[in-house]
Amino acid sequence: MTWPNPDLRKKLERQVSALATSMLQGREPILPNAQRMSKLLFQLGLRDDDRVSAAFSAILSETDHLPIGPERAYWAPSALARKDDEIAEAEAWARGPALKACQEIVQRYGGPGGS
Repeated sequence: MTWPNPDLRKKLERQVSALATSMLQGREPILPNAQRMSKLLFQLGLRDDDRVSAAFSAILSETDHLPIGPERAYWAPSALARKDDEIAEAEAWARGPALKACQEIVQRYGGPGGS
């Protein structure tokens, strides 16, 4: 894909790399950031069959029923309490594929400072 604005592409690459690095370092949780990462990867033009994109799509598909992020404000506290164990299990499950994808992102696009 040819980018009409190479500066925008570099900016997106830096954002993707910075988020991946933060996830690898444990500063950002996996589940709340999987959707953000998927959106950035889509904006970069990664196809659905790309390994990195597919990893985050799989995480989103397996966790889209869980109250993660801002939607938690609309859930009853008792319902959240019941889902919190499932969220913790999903975060543990997603860690492997997400971190592997994050490593590949950093290899492709360089560290957060750019390539």
